[in-house]
Amino acid sequence: MFRRSYLFLSIALLLTGLLILYRYLGGFTKPRIGYFNKQEYRIGGVHYEGSITDAEWEELFYRMAELVRTDSIKGDLAIVWYNEPEEEKGMARAFIGIRFEGKVLLPPDMETRKIIMNGVVRATLESHVLVISRPVKIARQIRSWAEEHDLPLQDILLEIYLEESVIHTEIPVKPRL
Repeated sequence: MFRRSYLFLSIALLLTGLLILYRYLGGFTKPRIGYFNKQEYRIGGVHYEGSITDAEWEELFYRMAELVRTDSIKGDLAIVWYNEPEEEKGMARAFIGIRFEGKVLLPPDMETRKIIMNGVVRATLESHVLVISRPVKIARQIRSWAEEHDLPLQDILLEIYLEESVIHTEIPVKPRL
């Protein structure tokens, strides 16, 4: 009987500790969502089509993150999603790279894409990468907010990693005719 009580108490304390850690890391943080006027980005990177579980995707992601971390290219890690991989069995069509300003000398295998948006709905989320919400969940929240505010959205999604714990997720607004 004593062992069962001890086991139950140990499990309860462990779960309480994990919940406190999850909260401390920002796991319960809700994104701040709002509309922003014209945005224009230059992103130097690589186009990718394939599974997000492939080693090639992981290598590209860490390569771009390393270029940012070492200041080889000054900017922010950015991913432009042309589809939602979770809805297409893990298959992605994306452009992964670094958002930068000014002139930048890129490695030969990278290209620059200019993304001009007349307006964008942005979710800003501050939480540790271990507990951050998945992009598809944040995209759903953005779409819901945009619907409430009568803003039709395009079918691309941008993720911009400003810091290790701050991410902007953006969906461009369709131009009104």
